[in-house]
Amino acid sequence: MKDGVAFPEAVLCIPGPWIDRADLTRQLVESNASYIFAGMLLMNMKTSTTCELLMEARDERMLSAFKVSGPHWSQTDEMTRITDHESVIYLIGHGGSETNFAPLMRAARALLDA
Repeated sequence: MKDGVAFPEAVLCIPGPWIDRADLTRQLVESNASYIFAGMLLMNMKTSTTCELLMEARDERMLSAFKVSGPHWSQTDEMTRITDHESVIYLIGHGGSETNFAPLMRAARALLDA
């Protein structure tokens, strides 16, 4: 809720190569993405915007879930990377508008760069 208005929650799922939280933190620092990961928050140090970040272990169902949601790219390099993922990141933030969703997308981009 912001200024008395409730926004729908948005969740992005990002399978990645990070072995654990320490690996993710190190890769964020090395990528110079201007994000820090502390507790359960991913924060943009330039804008101070945050989103919730949940990190889970490898999920064997991930490949089939992505194939169902995007069969047109099932034979791409991106799909191969999903096959090889070590962990799954869930970014949680506000949805409902492009303005609300933009910080979540920037955070996702930082994770992809890391």
